[in-house]
Amino acid sequence: MRSSTTHPNPPAVPAALRKVAQAVHTGDLDAAVRRNTAVGLPLRSLLSRHLGPRGECSEQDVADILACTWLLSRPAAAAQLRSRLRRHRLTDPVVLDHVSREAEALALEAGSDQAHPWATALDETNALADERTDPAWSVALLLVRARMAEGSGDTDRARTLTEQCLALAPALRPAVRDAAEYALCAGDWVRAHELARSIADDAVAEPLLHPLQPLLAPPATAGRVPRNQPCPCGSGRKYKACCQASDRAQAVHPLPERAPALYAMLATYAQRGGFDHHLDRLLTCALGAPSAAGLCTDTLIFDHGAGAAFLAARGHLLRDDERELLRTWLTTPLDLYEVTWVRPGERLKLRSLTGGAGQLEQRDRLFSLSVVRLDLVVARFLTDGTRLRALGGLGAPGRERRAKFTALFHEGPMAPQDSTGHFTEQLLCAFADDGALEVTTDDGTPPEWHEVTYARVPNAAAHLHAHSTQPGARPLTTVQDYQQWVAAQPESWLQQTSENSWTLVGKGQGHQLLSLADISIARSGALTVSASTAKRLEQLTALLATILPGLREKRHRVTTAAEMLAQTGRDPQCEDADDSERAVRLRHFGIAPPPSEPRRVMLESYFLPVPEDAPRLASAISRELAAEQMLLHPSEEDGLTPAEAVAHGGISRARVEALLDDVEWRRARMHLEGQDTDALPDADDLRRRVGLTRRS
Repeated sequence: MRSSTTHPNPPAVPAALRKVAQAVHTGDLDAAVRRNTAVGLPLRSLLSRHLGPRGECSEQDVADILACTWLLSRPAAAAQLRSRLRRHRLTDPVVLDHVSREAEALALEAGSDQAHPWATALDETNALADERTDPAWSVALLLVRARMAEGSGDTDRARTLTEQCLALAPALRPAVRDAAEYALCAGDWVRAHELARSIADDAVAEPLLHPLQPLLAPPATAGRVPRNQPCPCGSGRKYKACCQASDRAQAVHPLPERAPALYAMLATYAQRGGFDHHLDRLLTCALGAPSAAGLCTDTLIFDHGAGAAFLAARGHLLRDDERELLRTWLTTPLDLYEVTWVRPGERLKLRSLTGGAGQLEQRDRLFSLSVVRLDLVVARFLTDGTRLRALGGLGAPGRERRAKFTALFHEGPMAPQDSTGHFTEQLLCAFADDGALEVTTDDGTPPEWHEVTYARVPNAAAHLHAHSTQPGARPLTTVQDYQQWVAAQPESWLQQTSENSWTLVGKGQGHQLLSLADISIARSGALTVSASTAKRLEQLTALLATILPGLREKRHRVTTAAEMLAQTGRDPQCEDADDSERAVRLRHFGIAPPPSEPRRVMLESYFLPVPEDAPRLASAISRELAAEQMLLHPSEEDGLTPAEAVAHGGISRARVEALLDDVEWRRARMHLEGQDTDALPDADDLRRRVGLTRRS
């Protein structure tokens, strides 16, 4: 214990801290950082995912967590410091959890709890603790000290202090979580499971239950005699009455059964306070891409040192074969794979797209239920001692990002020793980065929605009826009927769609029909016209001038594509606009995301002259129209149609193969997600029409 020193009363918590806490809790990081100049909190506290709008803390929790952090970093008289820490609820489980996580992070930086910047304050306030009269205060100090010891690498001391903490407060969630971790590492599977189950709604403890379940049953004692036979030790007693109990006590589950629990040890360790800031940084890179969240933890373990730190701090708790297995894992590369075959609920096969190991088979029920053929998977398959398995987190980027991910792995599979923070950050950013939207219509014109209201025109409906094609004028029963009917139509015409509505229909590419503009008549007689471009509005206005002379415009409202997309919560320029949550967090972490290619999106309304009671015909026509779009039009890269590209061979053929793989993947992915795929073209039919077969 250090000798007592005299300190002034602790300074009052700055008034600005409450505003910092409010800004952190609402996610206004720019304001939080700006206001923090008068407070001096560490940046990692402001960027913590636990304290922000996606975290589990209330605004009051955040204010008290930041206040306790601020007070502990400033020397002060022990009694007054204790009073102010209690005022800011240090003994509250949520506040205590996060303050002690910060203590662990500072200990990891300092290298020992003795060099910890809070050490003096904690020593002196500890002298005032009395577990008989104030057990809550003693518990709080024990947990902070335990996590400081863990951060400095003294796991045995941390474990002892945690058990003391649990003895005083058996239900304290952060202490239960830590005790479950230590029991897990020590191979006490039953206690680890009991502790984790007692806080089963905890985000860190809940994932422990599944890998622990197979380890709860006693391990088999293969090779021993039947229980009623004489014991082989020569005692003359039956085996069950002699050595069976000791044999069972010494028996160990096979390494493949323990491997998932070993990975769970790594994953929980990587989520401790000492690595919080690193995990926050990686999660920010993948913000908006939930499928990559598990990969953030995986890269933190293997590429950012958490796994090596675990081995150094807790390796002595592991069995020899577990340590050797972990050392093997620490050199296992991350790779980009493509799913080549799936039997849902049983197994799947993958192949490396980067020149890594050949065909890889996984017997994994959940994995096989969550992927389709041609899915891309970024993963690190780890050996369990007998075979490679998907033990850790993996990411599943859509095939539309294939070129971007292939470029990231241009040097092949990425081993942890060759990886850099820059690589993993760019990799995770690639899951979430979306380039600017380039919105267009069928004729290449950017959309701009016009809505024009005209004054009442006498007998307008009758005049429009006389100049329009009526619904059902030509019944269609097959795709060929539709194609012949479209070929016989003019370039545009007015089609009545209901009693008081009409559509200006125009021909698009192939046999597609476009809804160029719409007309509706209200009960008041007012006539409203809407069109998606100024050119289409002009075309309809010219037609109306001949049908309804004397039209008088009352109102003309224009909505741009940017405004339309903004109403749906999407930024048309970029998903990572300067004021988006992810962009702001990336900026404060000092991460520059890689440049993204623009995304071209066609916003168009199509017309299909098929009655509502013929959905199968509508789907068949839609499939054929989509097939026409792909098969009849030349590529921008080489000017060849798909059939011509296949005949030409080389890279042109490869582009067509990739295109049709994408078609197959999109249909399978939508089907897996429960979406309707009847109107989507069949990839195998398209392959047959251009002279290809499915690639295995």
